[in-house]
Amino acid sequence: MKLKREHYEYMAEEIGKLNPAKINEQRIYIVSEGKSADIEKRLRWDCFRAAGLASYACANIYPYASDEHIDTALRQIMGLTKIRR
Repeated sequence: MKLKREHYEYMAEEIGKLNPAKINEQRIYIVSEGKSADIEKRLRWDCFRAAGLASYACANIYPYASDEHIDTALRQIMGLTKIRR
């Protein structure tokens, strides 16, 4: 993973503050909407935005990493939060 440890840890901390019930509601919404080819990826990025990480990423992560690198970190973070389906 290309993200600096402190950036990864900050993202994990902020996403960890999200309400798991709300995350599950968002997953249900994404499925019912029927527009997303990759539901889990859409959910990861919805959580990224809900945690208020967009401006943080612009200022701290995008100068050295890309969306692909952030998505790799998000995959790990979402797995660690053990959000139920």
